[in-house]
Amino acid sequence: MANFLEDNKDLQFVLDHFVKWDEIIPILERDFKDAKTYSETRDSRYEYAPATTEEAVQNYRAIYDAYAEIIDGELYPHVQTMDKEGLKFDNGRVTPPAAQEQFINTLKQSQMLCFSISRDYGGLGFFLTARMPITELVSRADASTQIIISYYNMAEMVEFYGSEELKKEYLPRFLKGKTLGAMALTEPDIGSDLTNATTKAVKKEDGTFELTGTKIFITQACGFGADTDAAIFTIARSLDKKGAFGLSFFLVETKDIEVSRIEEKMGLHTSATCEIRYDKSKGILIGDEGAGLVKYAINMMNGARMGIACQALGIAQQAYSLAEKYAEDRIQFGKKIKDLGPVKRLLEESNARVQGIRAMIYRASQMVDIHLGTQRRLQLEGVEEKLIRKEPVVAKWDKLAKIFTPLSKFTASELCCKVAYDAVQVHGGVGYTEEYEIAKVYRDARITSIYEGTTQLQVIAIIGGIVEGANDTSTLNKYLNEEIAGVEDSDMRIRLKGWYDTLNSLVVVYKEQEKEIKERIALEMVWHLSYLVMTLLVAQQVDIAAEVGHEILSEKKDVLQTLVLLTEAQVAAGKAYIESSVSSTRVEATAV
Repeated sequence: MANFLEDNKDLQFVLDHFVKWDEIIPILERDFKDAKTYSETRDSRYEYAPATTEEAVQNYRAIYDAYAEIIDGELYPHVQTMDKEGLKFDNGRVTPPAAQEQFINTLKQSQMLCFSISRDYGGLGFFLTARMPITELVSRADASTQIIISYYNMAEMVEFYGSEELKKEYLPRFLKGKTLGAMALTEPDIGSDLTNATTKAVKKEDGTFELTGTKIFITQACGFGADTDAAIFTIARSLDKKGAFGLSFFLVETKDIEVSRIEEKMGLHTSATCEIRYDKSKGILIGDEGAGLVKYAINMMNGARMGIACQALGIAQQAYSLAEKYAEDRIQFGKKIKDLGPVKRLLEESNARVQGIRAMIYRASQMVDIHLGTQRRLQLEGVEEKLIRKEPVVAKWDKLAKIFTPLSKFTASELCCKVAYDAVQVHGGVGYTEEYEIAKVYRDARITSIYEGTTQLQVIAIIGGIVEGANDTSTLNKYLNEEIAGVEDSDMRIRLKGWYDTLNSLVVVYKEQEKEIKERIALEMVWHLSYLVMTLLVAQQVDIAAEVGHEILSEKKDVLQTLVLLTEAQVAAGKAYIESSVSSTRVEATAV
């Protein structure tokens, strides 16, 4: 039976033809500097550094193939048993299922667990786009295990922002799988409002800090298994200032905190969600005091949001795949239920949504990589930060990444829940039983629109970009119009341009409203942009498939047609809701 990479023709197409590797790899590889260094010095850290874009892609594909095989052999066969077994909590220690621990140990032994650290420190140097297939593949098998892998790769917070002393101490531990990361932001009375965090940090004479307070919903703060501790990245108030500027960023080890409990959750049964207590716990300051939230935690969360978007994609892919297989095997009324009109529609729409969010996520990750890669290259060249921010390439991709990152999280998580919901529906009554895997997938899907920023917070993050984007000279406006102009089919270009013009006309209406109405109708405008972008990107994929003569062309055309129908429905419904909301407000005002 094919593994999760071999059976996913769309993912293969995206990696082979849609991702613009030739644009991002030279930037991230700094014109293949590591390969040149190896040629000159024979430094073993750079032995496998690519000398060309083609070599880099081959290296990535070798890792993806290896992951797919290990997932197929050591993880996926055990996920339902793992889900039922769950975690064991005893006196502050958390024990995962043996099969999950064995899978992680295999990755450690294969030296493929911590892939985000640069080659300078002994890692593989995988940037965001290169990581996405790993995230998708593991998430499709088991979202809990994917979370654990992503936390081993939180080492980049030390590499990017830590002192040289901190890098020398902790990066080897991450690489060997002795340490994973954890994000400690949320507090009992402070959910998304992190500016009011109350955990205290008091500076000692030796330069370290003592932290006191409680954090909740902290994933893997307990570490993992018998031999992995956590480096807990914690925001705490070290300065006598209200709001964000009093908060700093600290590294705290598991041995210096108390894990008081773990949550019993609807899903993600083998990912530990901890309540932790700091009691004069030793904290090592990372970066500048007062920049804990506004710089370090925000950057950490932005990366996590793209990770959760891709996790949601993996879950949605598995939900659709399970529904498709069940519909193929299930006979009712003398025919396979996949051939019954109502079921066929559910499957077609689910497939279109999965392919749409995949296109969006991989395009968004490219934006992030071009922005960060260009920024880091200029930093290494000694360019001042204020000049880097003004650099046109940096400014352009920064603006686009700040819109497409929350848009990806919003779209992927919401549609993941929809695809999982419809997959249960395809299964019928058996889908509501724990005997079938879809029940686990459905439960795991639900968290994606909540953690790392709820759907409602993503709307807040996106709407400003939509409003600014209505300006003809804005970065978003120029980008979307250029992308639309490049679509081959003239009817599709007209349709896409019409949807975008409609969105910009709604911005005019939006700007005239009071705050309460703006908050009410923002969601419809974000959905409008979401479906517009998915349809645009799949239209581009149709053009690419036609140009290269790819076997997926016929399916892509079908997916595009389904997305057109979904987008038309969303645009019409959203426009009607906005007009009705504005109209009802006017009626109320007249009555008063």
